[in-house]
Amino acid sequence: VRDAEVGRACARALRDDGRAETSVLSSFHPAALWSARASAGVPRGTLFEAGAGWRVALAAGIATGVESIHPPRDLVTPARVAAWHRMGKRVFVWTVD
Repeated sequence: VRDAEVGRACARALRDDGRAETSVLSSFHPAALWSARASAGVPRGTLFEAGAGWRVALAAGIATGVESIHPPRDLVTPARVAAWHRMGKRVFVWTVD
């Protein structure tokens, strides 16, 4: 999900379709995550890429109040996963096929 309007529309569609509890709306874009926040009951997750700014991107996503963190496989370590779990976040790892 890229922008605020699309974030709202996706969250609304998931909720209206009865899929909010079995889905996670995820995005690399904090604005989309923030706008989807208003759709109560739709879990959200922040995606971010490895690279020089990954900590800033992660912090921006967390600031939107997401329920889960979606790191790329290259950034996953036992210590990081443990830290994210201590924050109360679920962790879903992604990789490029």
